[in-house]
Amino acid sequence: MSKLNKINVENIEISVLLGDNAGDFICLTDMARYKDNDPSLIISHWMRSINTLDYLGAWELMHNPNFKPTEFGRFKSEAR
Repeated sequence: MSKLNKINVENIEISVLLGDNAGDFICLTDMARYKDNDPSLIISHWMRSINTLDYLGAWELMHNPNFKPTEFGRFKSEAR
């Protein structure tokens, strides 16, 4: 069973979900609050980064058996 922990980094509380088999997850929203109290703009810029899209595509390819690389390629080309 997963367990939710909190860590404190430079006076920002960040949630960390300690997983069983899938690994651990760190809350991106909590980390973005370091730059701004409204993290939505920070996250939206991060999501548009070509490096982020490359990472997400690679992760999906490794972990999602239903991933459609052709459709993702079209999506990625529209994001540039």
